[in-house]
Amino acid sequence: MTTPRDLRIVGLLWIVGGVGAILSPIVTGRLELGTGLLAVPAGIGLLRFRNGWRVFTLVSLWVSFIVTAIFLPVWLVSPRFSLSVFGWRSDSKLLALGLLGVVFAFALWQYRVLTRPAVRELFTGKRAEAV
Repeated sequence: MTTPRDLRIVGLLWIVGGVGAILSPIVTGRLELGTGLLAVPAGIGLLRFRNGWRVFTLVSLWVSFIVTAIFLPVWLVSPRFSLSVFGWRSDSKLLALGLLGVVFAFALWQYRVLTRPAVRELFTGKRAEAV
């Protein structure tokens, strides 16, 4: 069974994100345990058509959408605004909105890939039963 290219990209990016979460303490010098560590098995699960990991990934995306919708307005009107990405720091709200827009669009694309009927069939096994 071949994996659609978009699904391979999503799975590999989750693995890369998980590796980043694992390596983050080395770069920052701070030990932080979080759900980012689960991105590695989630990415592998996506590549192996494990529906539980697809559901985990979809729930993670929905949580990020909800948290962004709740905290973005508060964050943007805050007088003590600051953005930090990989150790680089900026006080520009315009730059933050641009970056968040790109991240949000990317998350929507991942959601679209994971909810397409052809991709969903790969995880439910309906295609294998029909053959």
